[in-house]
This record gives sequence, structure tokens and C-alpha cells, in this order.
Amino acid sequence: MGNYHLENGQSIALKSYQNIYITSDEEIKVGDWFFDSIKGVNYGIYKHVKGFINKTSKKIILTTDDQLIQVSVQAIDDNFLEWFVKNPSCERVEIDIQRIFGRSSPLDTLGQTFITYKITNYEK
Repeated sequence: MGNYHLENGQSIALKSYQNIYITSDEEIKVGDWFFDSIKGVNYGIYKHVKGFINKTSKKIILTTDDQLIQVSVQAIDDNFLEWFVKNPSCERVEIDIQRIFGRSSPLDTLGQTFITYKITNYEK
């Protein structure tokens, strides 16, 4: 995945790179990563281990954050990122959810359902 950034008119020394997080209202289960905020105040990104989740918390389903991608959150594809750099006012996207049944190894007799997300509509 390449590096993309939004031009903010500042000199090159002042530019910073921001990660993009696409969130969902899906139920946040143990092991999921989520964005926690209350009334617009950002508290941070956490992994659900156990306990209470705020009603305003949102499950992170896609991101450009390499640290979350390495621990199981799906990466945002380059096609969307290229479009987003040209259209930074985008606030909503539509997502298709695909459930794939598979085994983690030949010895896995139970199998698992893997979920993948695809951005399908990202117009202004």
C-alpha cells in the first residue's frame, strides 16, 4: 500500500500523515478493535478484551493503520484511497460484507467463518 495524504496547504515540514478508520455499528465482540468517543470527544482506539463498551463506540472494520492491519483489521484498498485523496470531503461509504467459510489448517475440523469488507460506493 502506498502513502497517501491530504493536502492542507502547509509547508512540507508541517504536514502529517493521518490514518483512516472506517467504522461500523456492528456489535463489538471480544477481540474486535473499536474507536471510542463520547459526544465528539475522541478517547482512542482499543481492543475489546472484556467488560463494558460505550454505546457511542464504533467497531473498526477497515483502516490504513499498519499496526491494526498487522493484528487482523482489514486494510483499505488502494482504489478507494486514491479516490479519497481527490475527494477528501467524503463522510460515508457503503460496504458489502462477505462471509467465507474455511479452515485454518487441514487438521481444523470445525472451520471458521471469515468476514471480509469491500467498499462498494463512495461518492460524495
